[in-house]
Amino acid sequence: MNENGPARRAPGTEGPDGSGARDAHAAPDGHDELLWRERDRERARLLLERAGDIARRIERVCGNLADDQVTGKRGRTAH
Repeated sequence: MNENGPARRAPGTEGPDGSGARDAHAAPDGHDELLWRERDRERARLLLERAGDIARRIERVCGNLADDQVTGKRGRTAH
């Protein structure tokens, strides 16, 4: 399931388009909305953490490649 896709519908509820369903995000009370916000915040935090991990890996690899080109390790040649 794609979590970034269109909003899911809660069955048996009336929607603005007359489809017989409403957005699951459109909660009848504020409590559910707060839960959705908290979940979205946590997802964003995890994505940022993962992006930081990827950035550190890229920096490490690029640094190793630059060192290899300077020292001539691994038989690589500078282009």
